[in-house]
Formats: sequence, C-alpha cells, structure tokens
Amino acid sequence: MKREYRTHVGGNVILFHLLERLCVKVRLVAVQEKELRVREIMRMMGMSDASYWASWFLYHTMISTAISCIAYLLAGYGIFSFSDPTLIWAVFWLYG
Repeated sequence: MKREYRTHVGGNVILFHLLERLCVKVRLVAVQEKELRVREIMRMMGMSDASYWASWFLYHTMISTAISCIAYLLAGYGIFSFSDPTLIWAVFWLYG
C-alpha cells in the first residue's frame, strides 16, 4: 500500500506549532524574570549563581523531555516510521 504525502503533513504542522509555543514561552519567562529582577532578589537572599543556573537547566531539561516525547508521538509514526525511534527522539530532545 502506497502512503500518501498529504496524510503525514498534518502531524508536522502540529509539531511546528508545539515547538513554536515552547520558544515563545521561554522568551516570555526570560523577559518577565528580567523585569521583576528575580535573579538579583535571589542573590540578596543568599542563593548562589550555581544553584540558580542549575534550576534553569533542570527546568528546561524537564520541559524539553516532555515536549520531545509528545513530538515523537505525534510525528514518530507518520513520516519517520522507517527511521530509528531513539535517533528521532534524540534529535527532538537536542533541538529543544
């Protein structure tokens, strides 16, 4: 049975919007943090720079992992059905 290209494009549109919303959210959080001077307030309360950056890294790693799992489930079975699933997931995770 020959697969139609048109049937698999819909998953890519959803994937694009999913990743686009993630980028907008990251920028929004960064701007809000700058406006509220969160980093300076945390530094005044005794928080070190290492724990601040570790919290950002952990937060974005968890978000990236969740988004890449959802993106793989949406696009993994369509266009990438003949590719290695772990490789596709790793590309989505590294992109995030």
